[in-house]
Amino acid sequence: MEKKYYEMVLDGPDDLIKGYLLGFLKGKGLEGEIVFERELHMKKETALDHIVRVIYDEDRFRIMIEENAGRQIIDSLANEKNLDIRVVSFRRITGAEFRVEFRVFSREMGIEYRKIFASLPEGVELPEYRREEKIHPDAKGIEAYAPEHEYELKAEGIVRGRAREVLDFYDRIEHLPFIKLSEIDIVLETGNG
Repeated sequence: MEKKYYEMVLDGPDDLIKGYLLGFLKGKGLEGEIVFERELHMKKETALDHIVRVIYDEDRFRIMIEENAGRQIIDSLANEKNLDIRVVSFRRITGAEFRVEFRVFSREMGIEYRKIFASLPEGVELPEYRREEKIHPDAKGIEAYAPEHEYELKAEGIVRGRAREVLDFYDRIEHLPFIKLSEIDIVLETGNG
């Protein structure tokens, strides 16, 4: 059964929130069911969100959490009277996406990159993916910074799908050489969970 993930926004001191969440989840045996916004490349708040937060002097903390763990935290915080943490929102994540582009000049890297993007995790797709491969046999042996290379593979597109799988795929490819990734857009269901 596919797990459902939610975006949870909390208000309070960052260190207190992080400590509470990690301790709570460890105590319940639910480690790994939470992703902190600051530890991933999730797109940050909008300019309007930032202005509202500054005007009202709010300290917001955003996480992605598995549904059951999130609901347990909400129930637990409802019973904590002396803790300066408040749940601002809890909304279902319906998906995630990010832009990817790369350009490599080695056949070996081209083969590796083609394999990576041909074997996406289940629940992840590459709509609008464009790939172009060029081979110029006359350019063989020319220096690396020459205007033309013997081999070139370039591609760009959007990686889209189930949130957890998209985040895990991003983690897998973010340190590959010659790859550019945008921040991750989290798609939320409208209304509260």
